[in-house]
Amino acid sequence: GGGVTFSGGEPLNQAGFVQAVLERCRYFGIGTAIETSLHADYSLIAPLLPLLDLIYVDLKAMDAARHRELAGVDNALILDNIRRLDAALIAPRLILRMPVIPGLNDDAANLRLTGEFCAGLRHLRCLELLPYHRLGVATYARLGREYALPEVKTPDRGQMQSAADIIRASAPELKLSVR
Repeated sequence: GGGVTFSGGEPLNQAGFVQAVLERCRYFGIGTAIETSLHADYSLIAPLLPLLDLIYVDLKAMDAARHRELAGVDNALILDNIRRLDAALIAPRLILRMPVIPGLNDDAANLRLTGEFCAGLRHLRCLELLPYHRLGVATYARLGREYALPEVKTPDRGQMQSAADIIRASAPELKLSVR
């Protein structure tokens, strides 16, 4: 049981180091995973694929402008990398994770587009819907930094189920996990 997961910040910002450690993990038979936005040149991603057992990718919004608002960058590179990754994989090792952020990415249009996009992926193990959380609020306050979404509340179980229902309607065969 267990293994090594590279997460963020963004592990692809140190792709060479990540690759070197993944190679050692593979040598010793240690399970490996990465949690990434995939906002990187594909040439950094491709060499890691044979060394990874699982790939977790954040998927915040399907609309480029909304994604830019939420993450600071548009999503064209990310979506392209997800498609390229899906084409390169030979087993369902890809898990997409979508934080459900009330009022920002939980509208029906975005959820439908998310389901449709995911339904087109052959090697997607599942889409995980994660409730937005406010765990960073206290940390930001201690650091004297302004928290970007102070008014956004964690979605309740009903909101999470509604989001899942909209996605299921647009992609009935999609394996969906709701946290």
